[in-house]
Amino acid sequence: MLGHGRKEKEYVRSAKKDQKELNSIGAQIAVVRAGVAFWNQLALWGVDKHKLSDMDMDLLRLISQGNVLSDKQSKAVLGTYSRLRGEGFPYTLPEDEGLTLSGL
Repeated sequence: MLGHGRKEKEYVRSAKKDQKELNSIGAQIAVVRAGVAFWNQLALWGVDKHKLSDMDMDLLRLISQGNVLSDKQSKAVLGTYSRLRGEGFPYTLPEDEGLTLSGL
């Protein structure tokens, strides 16, 4: 019986790892799908309203140059998007309805 509990814990640990990887990939996909024009709009709005940090600007500059962000960078830029939406940024991500930002 003890072996069974260990297998369950192993399964749960593996499932959490798999979900984390999917969330990472999902963040990168969401950033790429939104497109350079979307992120440029976010950058322009954020600069105009003085709402972007240096890190925010660096990430948005990378996107505007056509770079694909890492999973960590993608999560950060989605966090910036979420924060700016809360502060009045008028545009939504094309896939915003299906994307759960809280899981990223």
